[in-house]
Amino acid sequence: MVSAVNVRSPEARTDFLRVVESLLERFKRLWWECPTTNPDLGNTYEFRRQLENEKRTDQALKVLEDAMLQPREVGWDREGLLRNLVDTFYDYTQEILGLDEGLMKALRAYGFEDALMQFAWMARRFDPAVGMTDIFQAGRNLWSMNFVQLLLGLPVEVTPSSFAYSMLYPYTDNYLDDPHVDESAKRLFNRRFARRLAGEVLEPLNVREERIYTLVGMVEGQYERRYYPQVYDSLLAIYRAQTRSLGLLRGDASPYAVDVLGICLEKGGTSVLADGYLVAGDLTPAQQEKMFAYGALTQLVDDLEDAQSDRQAGLMTVFSQTLGHLRLDEVANRVLHFGAYVVDILATDAPASLEPLMTLFHDAVPLVMIQAAAGQRRYFSHDYALNMQAHYPLRLGAMERRRKQLYRKRKELNSLVDALIT
Repeated sequence: MVSAVNVRSPEARTDFLRVVESLLERFKRLWWECPTTNPDLGNTYEFRRQLENEKRTDQALKVLEDAMLQPREVGWDREGLLRNLVDTFYDYTQEILGLDEGLMKALRAYGFEDALMQFAWMARRFDPAVGMTDIFQAGRNLWSMNFVQLLLGLPVEVTPSSFAYSMLYPYTDNYLDDPHVDESAKRLFNRRFARRLAGEVLEPLNVREERIYTLVGMVEGQYERRYYPQVYDSLLAIYRAQTRSLGLLRGDASPYAVDVLGICLEKGGTSVLADGYLVAGDLTPAQQEKMFAYGALTQLVDDLEDAQSDRQAGLMTVFSQTLGHLRLDEVANRVLHFGAYVVDILATDAPASLEPLMTLFHDAVPLVMIQAAAGQRRYFSHDYALNMQAHYPLRLGAMERRRKQLYRKRKELNSLVDALIT
């Protein structure tokens, strides 16, 4: 049990908050310095190549669908099936993007899939009732932490802190973002969560809090508070950003009444800043900048993907506020230019072993943006949507149809993943 003696005073956290505020102002300036003109979106894909890639996509989906139907009797070849699915994924990615085989081998050598499978197994042991959707969401954060491990010259692995922080998302972030939960209940939860992050010993009020406090305890087991104070400062920083983000649930507010951009960048930036501290214990100023930059970019991409649903939920983002007033062309261009700057920041002084990953990351940023925009393409101008499609391996409409096809089989997919990690 954590002693309240280790609680850090608010005064001792002032310097760290100044670091966060400085980073926030730096990237807000960068956002406004980014042009709204069309950026270079990288490779183009001819119509015939897109049709070929759509056939390859169907073949890969067939492998997945066959796996969903495979009987899971005693002695079934779980490892063989998992190996086949992973091989199919890598082969498919290499083919549709036209990547070099050596690059793919280097990417596989990092060990991302092994870490993800270990994490999923640990998540199910931690909470047998946790759903596959939550594991997928938490797994995305784990991959972010694995990427951060590589950026910091550390091996890809699941540590107690990377597991705990990733699992906090299903229990905290989704609860705070749920428009159906009363705001007063969220604020009560937030106050208690902050006290626990600051080191207080609290009796959980419910199962959710019990899970959350256990996860915080895992971090404390790896990083003793008196020796790693900034680990906990970083957790309090993301808590502070999440608290501020509650102000975004005001769909009718004036853009001048709420700092929508600042809250977005702070929430994303502090999230990955915490990733960095939780995998390394401490960070240099240059590493802090990399973490914040990467987090800010991923938050912007997430907000683009969720623009329509955020608007319907009354959640303000730079994209949801634009819907219904202007086309998304210019704001998407700004994100793309922002992303190019972030790639340069991450590549600066990166270890030589990271060259394959940074090459893929450079090429992937426009693709990830286009994929996020695909579901919102009716909010772009016709010419802009056509230009995006020309730079994507599949036609956007075809990609959306296959995504919906896979979504309709989500129960079977969840059952397969559940069997693979059990």
